Amino acid sequence: MAVSYPVNIKDPDVRRGFTGIVNELNRDTNPIEFTVAVAGTEVAVEHGLDYVPTGAIPIFTEDTTGQGVIYPGTTAWTTKYVYLTATATGVYHVRIRR
Repeated sequence: MAVSYPVNIKDPDVRRGFTGIVNELNRDTNPIEFTVAVAGTEVAVEHGLDYVPTGAIPIFTEDTTGQGVIYPGTTAWTTKYVYLTATATGVYHVRIRR
């Protein structure tokens, strides 16, 4: 879901500030869930950004069961997938950064 601001902002400095905040908020995907069945095993996570992401931010939801550290796998990220794993099994959530 993209974030926007009111289009009737007249002050150029305020408008520029809102534009910067909105652009920053829209850099990340919505939370994406993935499951690590075997600790240390790479998982392909589809992100839907249509270009290679710059990072993944771990987040916690009520459905997060994984207690490990999330880290990048060894496969290069693509315009469709990031490859992640964790130090423990469970369900994890990330926001993928553009």
